[in-house]
Amino acid sequence: MPLWKGAKAAGAINPDEMYYIRSAANAIFFKERSWRRVFDKISTEIADGEARIRPHICNIKRLDATLLLEAMLEQRQPKEMGAPDDHFQDWTFNETSQWLKLKV
Repeated sequence: MPLWKGAKAAGAINPDEMYYIRSAANAIFFKERSWRRVFDKISTEIADGEARIRPHICNIKRLDATLLLEAMLEQRQPKEMGAPDDHFQDWTFNETSQWLKLKV
């Protein structure tokens, strides 16, 4: 799912609102989670939440796929792994049961 941190960084939402939005999104089963469902869920608590967040949504999966396709078309080598960008500043890895089965 796209990230809402851009809205926080731009000052469109405050840290409390970001926490609420994140909690609301996490409360929706992942297969049913969409921005429409999240916006519907937060609409009663965050005034103009959709209008304030929508301009800052970044679809990381789409961006990743686009960069991969561009690299393949140009036959470029991937750049060296560096420090994570701003989108991943407070990201934590969720060790799911499937991950734990793979972990040796």
